[in-house]
Amino acid sequence: MNLDLHKGWEISRTKEFGFRHTGVILGKDSFGNILILHNHQNKNVEIVTLNEFLGKEKFYQIREPRLPIREVFQRIYHALNERRQYNLTSFNCQHFSSSIVDGIETSSEIRGVLTITVIAGLTYFFTKLK
Repeated sequence: MNLDLHKGWEISRTKEFGFRHTGVILGKDSFGNILILHNHQNKNVEIVTLNEFLGKEKFYQIREPRLPIREVFQRIYHALNERRQYNLTSFNCQHFSSSIVDGIETSSEIRGVLTITVIAGLTYFFTKLK
């Protein structure tokens, strides 16, 4: 797949425990490397090559942005200048990439974990009432 044709699209790969790491495809550098903008827990918002982004993973998925591509690149420019800090629950890689490609900061994995935690807590609470 020619990722250079998908500039501004979201890219994701699996990581530990079945979670996904996401970023945004920027295009190619002068050496022909595909560049990805992502939010990393140790380095915050940064630009890396596709190989650095994938790490040991060989497979990835891409998703078309919901926003017009011009707005996606305006958001990329803003994100590079803003330099927000990574936060697992409020600004992780999914929050970051969804804010760029969809205009909404969201993390389906955090929502899923919080939902499971609430259900488990309520279940525990109601079993103790009996």
